[in-house]
Amino acid sequence: MFTWSLSPDTDARFFDATENYALTFQMYVLILKLNWLKWLANQITSIC
Repeated sequence: MFTWSLSPDTDARFFDATENYALTFQMYVLILKLNWLKWLANQITSIC
């Protein structure tokens, strides 16, 4: 899904970006998980 450049020139900038966006990415993943759980609950309740 993601391909990271590991050349020395981009390492520093990449890790700066990781520091800056790690929290945002974690929130994004959390929202995706919550939406998936909500969808799963809807599927289960529709089956029963």
